[in-house]
Amino acid sequence: MSLNPEMYANEVANKYGINLKGSGQKISISYNLELASAGRTKAINPNVIEIGPSALYSEEELANTIAHDLNHARSFIKGGNAPEWGV
Repeated sequence: MSLNPEMYANEVANKYGINLKGSGQKISISYNLELASAGRTKAINPNVIEIGPSALYSEEELANTIAHDLNHARSFIKGGNAPEWGV
């Protein structure tokens, strides 16, 4: 799975029961090799959670990163506000 971080992230989300949907919309995970933080979600593209190399430190770190950024994504999709770090 290390050769495909996005596939690995989806497998981890599935293992931990993380529902990658917000307001009925699918939320995808994208790997960004240059991302300095573990993860981010942007208001301009709330249906994508970006993960960086540091999110792959451990399975637990990856699950926590996905769950954390999923909250931001869901807030943005609903028209809410959430802090954007590493933009």
